[in-house]
Amino acid sequence: MKNKLGKLILPAIILIFFLNPDIREWFFQLVQKNNFVDMQEYIRSFGIWGPVISMLLMTINTMIIPLPTFIITVANALIYGWQWGVVISWSGAMMGAAINFGIAKIYGRPAVERLIGKKSLAVADGFFERYGKHTIIITRLIPIMSFGIISYVAGLTSIRFWTYFWATGVGQAPATIIYSFIAFSIADEILAGDAIISPPVLFWALVAVLVLGVFAMAAKGFLVEKPKEAQDGEVNG
Repeated sequence: MKNKLGKLILPAIILIFFLNPDIREWFFQLVQKNNFVDMQEYIRSFGIWGPVISMLLMTINTMIIPLPTFIITVANALIYGWQWGVVISWSGAMMGAAINFGIAKIYGRPAVERLIGKKSLAVADGFFERYGKHTIIITRLIPIMSFGIISYVAGLTSIRFWTYFWATGVGQAPATIIYSFIAFSIADEILAGDAIISPPVLFWALVAVLVLGVFAMAAKGFLVEKPKEAQDGEVNG
């Protein structure tokens, strides 16, 4: 009985969305906020509830993918500082990742296929078949596929939730920290009235980009080596 009730939750939410004009209008307005300035103004308009709203935006965004999460991440850093911006953005993304995983577990493959499309599902399946649980941390480090798509498809595999959640958290952290730090540092220089970015800020921004690049190259190297190992095993076998 509980399982049947659980499966009714998502259809009920979708039905409310399509039937309620206010919710539809809010969603369409949100999709149009596809730049840092508009997103900042929108989050600031909620006052002390801004961080909560921002986390919810990140959560919803990872579920239905209306706009790049990068915009929300940068907006959070500019409003709350890069440290708190990281916490807010990372937490929202993690909530969305957990919900996506749960939706896939509850509703199964047919529902996921309707949500993300047959082609995206097939591509994600291919990644999981080749790289197994490593797919999660690799695709978090380098954006080969949408955050939300990988989250949904992971729920269709035998990967345990805490393994998935840990890999998502670790893989998501570097990019979130680096994007937030760079955005905040550059904005801070501009607000201080500096026409030219100071050497220390430029240095640390370059270091941050370099670190992210190292993570991406390491993940990319794994993508290349893993199939080779599998092929060598088949030949030797």
